Amino acid sequence: MVGDRVADFCLVQPPNPVLSDPTTRWPLGLAYLEAMLLRASAKVTLADLRDKEIDVGLIPDAPIVGITATTGEIISAKKIANLVKKRNPKTVTVVGGTHATYLPDDCLGYFDLVVVGEAEYTVEAILKGEYAGPLITGKPVGDLDALPLPMRHPFSFSETLFEGAGYGKGPKTTSIITSRGCPFSCAFCQEKPRPVRFRSPKNVAEELKEIVDKWDCHHFRFEDDSFTLKPERVFEICHLLEPLRVHWRCHTRSDLFDREMARAMRLAGCDEVGFGVESADQHVLNIVNKKETLEEHIKAIRIAEDSGIKAKAFFMTGLPGETDEIVDLTRRFLERAQPSKVILSRFTPYPGSQIWANADKYNVAWIDPDFNHYWNFPESTTVTYLEPAR
Repeated sequence: MVGDRVADFCLVQPPNPVLSDPTTRWPLGLAYLEAMLLRASAKVTLADLRDKEIDVGLIPDAPIVGITATTGEIISAKKIANLVKKRNPKTVTVVGGTHATYLPDDCLGYFDLVVVGEAEYTVEAILKGEYAGPLITGKPVGDLDALPLPMRHPFSFSETLFEGAGYGKGPKTTSIITSRGCPFSCAFCQEKPRPVRFRSPKNVAEELKEIVDKWDCHHFRFEDDSFTLKPERVFEICHLLEPLRVHWRCHTRSDLFDREMARAMRLAGCDEVGFGVESADQHVLNIVNKKETLEEHIKAIRIAEDSGIKAKAFFMTGLPGETDEIVDLTRRFLERAQPSKVILSRFTPYPGSQIWANADKYNVAWIDPDFNHYWNFPESTTVTYLEPAR
């Protein structure tokens, strides 16, 4: 730490210009890093540029500036690092997040330090100057309960988070995550850390209660890749949440959901479950290694709806193997499943996914190398297909 400086460490969220509402969520990754730095007695400032133009004047001066970035944000992150360096060449610029984790070589030379993987322990080392650099591999957090709860601010809450993009405003809501990692290997998704690590149900309930008491927020979005991965843990969390009278939504796989679980979740305040259907063509699901069937998707959606929980079905257009028949297949699927909500995104092969790493296997050809366009809802497609995937 440095003398009487206003801050020791500045954490930056770059702009999200493609999103319909960039302020829907404040990244939990930065919230955890802020909590870790504060626990280390650091002075921390934040630069929230989600819905703003890049302006170095909005970034507080600090000896260390850490920037998180997805692939769609990396070009903005590089611009921010350059402007910070021009303002003060002694500033140490750090990049982390998914893009740095899966394409670290693309970040080298633009930032002083590139953090691969989880950064909670790494930021403390950087704060103390204990790093070799420029490439740092973060140590995975083994005991998630040992982490301080993520820091929250007024901008950590949103009126569009609970209902979701395109469904208007709702109650004040914030994000929470109860596990890290995913044991599955869908070809379109970035490989997640393994083994999956879980927070204890008690730790989860304590965080929700603290938010209810401190912020008068009663609505939550669980950001776990598959919230119901461990059924007994789900039942225990539900038991602890019932007295809090909160409302929440989550995502999970169709083959990890049943009536008993739905009943417990509904009693605990679950209003909505999102299922990654992705495609109404079983051939496409097989190609992308989804390891789920259309019948499993329909069954899970009907269980949720019949239990009083809204089902949101996520679809992607442009997946390998898709044909013109997908329109009729999707219509027939929706007629049978009848989910309350449907979200359609465009397939984008993110770094870290099997399709990114094995484009030839999926007959993918890149037609747009601009990382600014690497979002689930781009204005134009980023790939084309040389021939139908098999």
